[in-house]
Formats: sequence, structure tokens, C-alpha cells
Amino acid sequence: MASLQKVFNKGSVLTTILLLILIAVGTIVLELIALPTWPMFAVMVLFFLAEQKKSEVVKIIVGALTGEFLLWVMEALWIPATMKALGASYSSLIFILIFVGCIVLFGPLLPWFLNSFTFMIFLVAAMGKPFLPFQWMAITAIAGTAIIFGCILVNTIVASVSKPKIE
Repeated sequence: MASLQKVFNKGSVLTTILLLILIAVGTIVLELIALPTWPMFAVMVLFFLAEQKKSEVVKIIVGALTGEFLLWVMEALWIPATMKALGASYSSLIFILIFVGCIVLFGPLLPWFLNSFTFMIFLVAAMGKPFLPFQWMAITAIAGTAIIFGCILVNTIVASVSKPKIE
């Protein structure tokens, strides 16, 4: 178990304060223009799950956009075209089976587009109401990218402030 001194050090307190400010600013900006915040936060969570590796940023953003786009394909094109023959549940199931199969088979060839971030955002977006996938894609591209770069900036600031001083 971590001691209080390890938890409440200069770097962790500064990181916490800066991240809370970043989250508040992102939320206020999106709410002022009446846009949902979940696409921004979903991307931020994926960045944290990827251990804040800069090398994963493109996979996260492009994967998220692909997931939101594929949800639109399923909802707007696939289900209406196959619902009479398959019913809504089986239509969705078959699309998801094809989708996951494509991630497994083609993910190594198209890692920016077909990855676990793609599927995660697809599932999260499927719960979003009202169904506004192109709006969500814009929020993901702009606010999601901005919050990830904000997190990177926070880490850079904290690292520069927390460096031991050479005397």
C-alpha cells in the first residue's frame, strides 16, 4: 500500500489539479455550445487505458472515429437493409460478428482503423441517444484530440516542475 507521502507529492497534486482544470474547461466549452461531452471523455479514458502513450494517440482517435462511423453504417444502412430477413437482433448480431471478425483478421493490416479502441467506442456510442454519429465524430476529432494533447501537456508541465534540480 502506498504511503501518504508517495500519494500526496508535488507531482501527483499538480497533475490532479491540472487534469481537473482540463476536464472542467472541456466540459464547460462543450456544454456552452450544447454538445455532448461523452465522446471527449471516452477518448480520454482510452488514452489513460493506453498508459498515456503518445504512440497510441492516432490509433485512439482514428479507431474511435472508425467505431462511430461503423455504428452509423450498422444503424442507417445495415439494419434497415437486413431487418426484414433477419429481425433487428440477428441483424445487429451478424453485423457485430462481421465487425469483430474484421478487427481480428484485418487489424494487423489496418491498425489505425481496426483495433480495440474502435470496438470500444462502437459499443459506447451505441448507447448514445439521440443518435447523432456525425456530431459525435466531430467532437471526437476536435475535443477528443484536444483533451489528449491537454493530458500530454499536463504530463510535460509536471515532469518539468518535478525534475530534481542540479546544484
